[in-house]
Amino acid sequence: METAILAASAAIAGIVIGRFWDMRTESVRWQRDQRAASYRALAEQFQLVCEVLRALALINPATARYGARVDEVRQNVYQGWDSAYTAVWLYGSPGVVAVAARLDAEMTRLFYHVGEQHLDVAGWQQERTAAREVFEQFIFAIRREIRLPQVDARFFSYVHEPADPL
Repeated sequence: METAILAASAAIAGIVIGRFWDMRTESVRWQRDQRAASYRALAEQFQLVCEVLRALALINPATARYGARVDEVRQNVYQGWDSAYTAVWLYGSPGVVAVAARLDAEMTRLFYHVGEQHLDVAGWQQERTAAREVFEQFIFAIRREIRLPQVDARFFSYVHEPADPL
């Protein structure tokens, strides 16, 4: 009888330990998945916000409804950005969160600068340079975190003006 009790106790202990291990593993996976999803969402929002800011930068501020467009961008486009940034802040590693904070500050600066002046294509390319560099740092920080080798790639290609004809 003692042997049966010991065997039953050992079986129950094994089940409890196994379930505890499963819960811990599940929690680690859930956190990893949330982290990856937040990183991807901020990268997607970066692309979206950059395109909206590019379109805004190339519009003459003297046109009708320009102020309304700036307000629309602030109210509608940045909601997705803010949600994605908050998720990185909640789930991200300290190194990635630090770079994401710099990226958020740069995107805010870019928004206000674009809202203040009209840019041509070359001016936009110059103006977005700092945001592009911080975005690449964000990607590199993620790659470092997940132990992927660094790559020599850039997010934006540069459009060069055609050479002056002779």
